[in-house]
Amino acid sequence: MSHRLEVMLTSRRPDGTWTWRAAGARQPKGVLDAGLLPAGAEVGDVLRVEAEVSVDGIAVRQVLPAKAERPAAARVEHLGGQRFTEGVTGASEPPRPPSERPDGRGGRRKRDSDGRAGGRSQRTHKDRSEQRGGRDRPPRAPRLRPASAHRDAWLATLSTAERPIAERLINEGIRAVRQGLQAESSETEGQTSGRPGETDEEALAVVEGLVTALRAADWRDRAEAARKVSDEVDLRDLRSVVAGIPQQFSDDEARALAEELRRKLAARVDREHSAWIADLGSLVRKERLVTALRVSQRPPKAGTPLPDSLAQSLHEGAGSQLNAATEDDLWVRMLEAAAQSPIRLVLVAHEPPSAPSERLLRAVRRFGERLPALRAQFAQHLEAPEEAEALEAAAGTEEPEEAAAAEAEASVAPAQAPEPAAATDEPPRPEASGEAVEHADAHEEVAEPGGEAEVS
Repeated sequence: MSHRLEVMLTSRRPDGTWTWRAAGARQPKGVLDAGLLPAGAEVGDVLRVEAEVSVDGIAVRQVLPAKAERPAAARVEHLGGQRFTEGVTGASEPPRPPSERPDGRGGRRKRDSDGRAGGRSQRTHKDRSEQRGGRDRPPRAPRLRPASAHRDAWLATLSTAERPIAERLINEGIRAVRQGLQAESSETEGQTSGRPGETDEEALAVVEGLVTALRAADWRDRAEAARKVSDEVDLRDLRSVVAGIPQQFSDDEARALAEELRRKLAARVDREHSAWIADLGSLVRKERLVTALRVSQRPPKAGTPLPDSLAQSLHEGAGSQLNAATEDDLWVRMLEAAAQSPIRLVLVAHEPPSAPSERLLRAVRRFGERLPALRAQFAQHLEAPEEAEALEAAAGTEEPEEAAAAEAEASVAPAQAPEPAAATDEPPRPEASGEAVEHADAHEEVAEPGGEAEVS
């Protein structure tokens, strides 16, 4: 396929060919024959060429002549009639600055920023958040950023054969190392008829030893970093460091470090749990029940139930906001927050709406399994009318068919005297009931991290 390009000559080779590249760019570039160039061509000239582009590259087939400059088109200048204007003896008015433009003209007026009547005060994002009552989100705790001093020291002690395996463990993990060993073993089995199983076991033993040593070195780096920032680091990182304490210690210093981290974690959890209870009580007193329900889902001390008084206050406050006058949006947010809260089993609405909207019913169906007491209040509205009509229609179609079958049997079979029922010692079997059992499919409740509150 031929293309037209503008190329610039970059150099001349001893064999008589010229190198070129696209004008104003580095690519594409190539080589062309000197016989295609016009006489007097020099390095730096820009030419128009026709080239063919293929898989092998770009081959210049022809150098096109330069475009001739077009002469400027002839124009006719129109000179209009000149008007005589008398001179002005008065001084001209100086231009008015943009800030002093009259009302209704020109650009946008500068707004007053002093908060006077008719003006608009400048408010910061913090002021607006305080006026509308922000979510009172605490600042995020910094994450743990350990160093790699112990890992580097451990890598320095490895042999030349073990270091590549250790580096692959660090970068790709134990699974990638095992897969690599299996691939090497399969290749060896296909090439030779030796016994590679013993070599594989030895290699796996070396890898397991490296994994244990690597975990110990990494834990030592993380533990020393956590000891320095144990009071402000994210609690999840501190817990992960304590959970990763090795069962065997290489020296007494590591054992003392582990005990110190356990004590600091216990003190930190107790301190944050007390602050969590205080914040939750403050939210309940301020009647910010949606936020309180969300905060109650994540206790710092897992498995610890709420105090009875606080659970009772949260239960009463949340139930009082669930009434017929509450908007659907607040209903949905309350149900979503309460579905994971410790009072979910006992939460009931103070006054359920007599005619709930479809949006509210969808929310009740969605979270009803986790809010059994509240779902029972909407039981009469949760029955699907379409399913009931379908069942009635099916029952109506079955009755005529059964009646027709009975009439056909009566007309064909001869009349016979009813035989007496044979006496049997078996007790009569109870008829199967078609009614559904309410609690047959009841699921077993799973304990929440914060514990379930039992409110009388």
